[in-house]
Amino acid sequence: MKSLGTLFALLGLTACQDPASARDQWLITISTDGALPQFGNRLLVEAIDEEGTIACDACRRTFGVSATDLPLSFGLSATSGASRVRARLYRAGQTGPDGFPGGAGLIDGLGRLPEARGVTPVALPLSLNCFGLASDGDQTCAPETGTLVPSPLLADDLPLDVGSWWGLASVPCATDAPDDMACIEGGAFIRGNYDDFGPSPLLSGEKERLVVLSPFVLERDEVTVGEVRALLQSGALDVEPILPDPDPRGPTGTCTYLGTDDPTNDALPVNCVPFGTAVSICQALGRRLPTEAEWEFAAGQRTLESPFPWGSDPEACDLAIVGVGRLEEAYFAETTPCRGQADGQLRPWGMQPGGDPDDVTAQGIRNLGGNVTEFSSDAFEPYGEGCHADLPRPAIDPVCVANTGRVVARGGSWNSTVRLARSTSRQYASGWSPSLGLRCAASATTQKR
Repeated sequence: MKSLGTLFALLGLTACQDPASARDQWLITISTDGALPQFGNRLLVEAIDEEGTIACDACRRTFGVSATDLPLSFGLSATSGASRVRARLYRAGQTGPDGFPGGAGLIDGLGRLPEARGVTPVALPLSLNCFGLASDGDQTCAPETGTLVPSPLLADDLPLDVGSWWGLASVPCATDAPDDMACIEGGAFIRGNYDDFGPSPLLSGEKERLVVLSPFVLERDEVTVGEVRALLQSGALDVEPILPDPDPRGPTGTCTYLGTDDPTNDALPVNCVPFGTAVSICQALGRRLPTEAEWEFAAGQRTLESPFPWGSDPEACDLAIVGVGRLEEAYFAETTPCRGQADGQLRPWGMQPGGDPDDVTAQGIRNLGGNVTEFSSDAFEPYGEGCHADLPRPAIDPVCVANTGRVVARGGSWNSTVRLARSTSRQYASGWSPSLGLRCAASATTQKR
């Protein structure tokens, strides 16, 4: 627990200097069962009066916290005018322009202070059950139900242990993954991103949601032309990808599948695949498409929630096959922000066999950031609407099933903007595309949580 003396100086919440009046005060302990820094590294503490305003000049403070700082205790004088205390645990990236947390991706707690008699200890727990549900007026989240209720009278309860929330435990795969797949252990993460607004409101990633996933296995590489040809030749698959147009500048000019008997492009990712064909390919392999949540969990390196599949380095042009269209040879839809190099030479255009060796996660999943964008199994709806509007808290193994005519596609491609290489970026597909391919997944648990 953080030193009480240190916190008196750090927070400045003990407002009165007179020794006699300082005897009546609250000793407030704040704790959480969330994992740090995954679910927060900043803490906002506010002492509030009966009018709902900050009780004193020193009654609002924001400071950094780590797992070793919690539980945290500080003193608050009974002469401060405070009747309630609120704490909000959030990540530094959520700090708004006013210096305080923005968005709903935080853990919030509000409680009423009892009458202070001498040093009166009280506890304010911040439960991960309440992630994303901020207090409203005198209403606060009840951890037992995950709903807003009148703020409770705080008592001297035992603090929560950091990282003890039930969904945080890593759940291993029930069996060994096939050689071409990697196990993605189950766990909890924040789907979406406060800063990822996308090119339109439809594609915004700002609606953050606490998600718990069961373990699954995911193919290390994108499905190739060679794999699809083998399925067709064996009779396991009876529907073909779209063949290329003889004109390389035409809409299908960069389709990679050349027919069942042409192995020229076998090492390239298969593209120009309608959604139904992608589903059939995975089924023929005894697998399925990953859900949107599974794809993002894998791309963010599970609970690390890295902004890119390879980590935090934003130089996607150097680390993934993105934005390498054909410049003056291109048809209207190609993009080229990463084609040029400092020495005046051009990077090779288009997708590449094996992709970029730097575009790999800690779990060994390759080219989630680029090469080809990939189908998920989810129907597309904007965050906060439709399938995403009334998800339980937390959402366990969510998947969006709806008749929208569009499906979620994830990841950047040779033909995309750099922004789409981000782990949280969303897009949708309503048909096939030369920049759209797939990889398959499978469940890896014998029982649900």
